[in-house]
Amino acid sequence: MDYTQGYVAFIDILGFSNFILDDQNAEKVKDIFEFVGKFQHLFNTSPELNTKIAFFSDSIVLTTDDKEKSLTMLFLAVCIVETHLRDRINLYFRGGLTKGLYYHEGSIAFGPAIVKAYQLECQAKYSRIILDENIVAELNIASHPIIKDLDGCYCFNPYSMALFDEATSKDSKTKEKIFARMRKEHELLCDAIHRNLHTRVADKYLWRIHPYNKACDEILAVLQELNLESNESDVAMIQSLKIVVSDFEEANSDITRLISSVSEMT
Repeated sequence: MDYTQGYVAFIDILGFSNFILDDQNAEKVKDIFEFVGKFQHLFNTSPELNTKIAFFSDSIVLTTDDKEKSLTMLFLAVCIVETHLRDRINLYFRGGLTKGLYYHEGSIAFGPAIVKAYQLECQAKYSRIILDENIVAELNIASHPIIKDLDGCYCFNPYSMALFDEATSKDSKTKEKIFARMRKEHELLCDAIHRNLHTRVADKYLWRIHPYNKACDEILAVLQELNLESNESDVAMIQSLKIVVSDFEEANSDITRLISSVSEMT
C-alpha cells in the first residue's frame, strides 16, 4: 500500500442523520442513496474524471491528485452532490479541504490528509468548506471558486461553481439559465434560513448569505466573459436576487450583525 499526494475534501451533510431517522422520508432517502451510488460509481470508474469518492453515513470523502487543474473537477463533484441534495431535501454541506498524503481505493479512504480534512470540517462551524492554509498559499485564488469569508477563512464558493456550471452551456439560453439557477438558489437558501431561524443551527445557514451574494456580484463579469450583452434590466435582476440581511432581523444573531456590517463596508 502506497500513499498518494493530492487534494482531499472531507464533507459532512448537515442534518442528514436526522433526516434518515424520520420514517416519513423513507422514499426520499432511497432516491438519494441511489443517486449517490450512481454518482460514486461514475467517478470511481472513470479515470478521466480524476476524482475518487467515498460515501459513508452522513459524510463524503473526495480525493484527487495534486495538480491544480484536478482541483476544479473536485469542486465540480462537490457542487453536483450538494446541488442534488439541496434540490431534493434542502440539506447543505460543511467541510474541509487540504492537500497531503492519503490512500483511497473504492470505499476505503484514510491517511494524514483525510485526518486533516476532517479536523478542518470540525473547525468550519458553519455551512461552508474551508481551505487549509497550505492550499491557499500555492493556489491562484482568482482562477477558482474561492472566496475570503467574513472571518478571514478561505472557502469554496458553491454558488460561484454553479455559475461556472451554467456558463459552460454557451448557447442562446445561457443567460436565462444563469438567472434561473441563481433564482432557484435564492429560494432554497431563504427557505433553509426560515425553517431554521429559531433553532440552534440558524447561524450555519445565515452564514451562506455572504457567498451567495458574492456570486450574484459575479454574474455581470460572467456574462461579459461569454460575450453576452447585459443591460439595466439585468442589473436590476441581480439586485433583486441578492438576499437582504434585514429580512432576517428577527434572528437577532451575531451572524446577521456581522454580515450587515460587512455589507455596509463593501
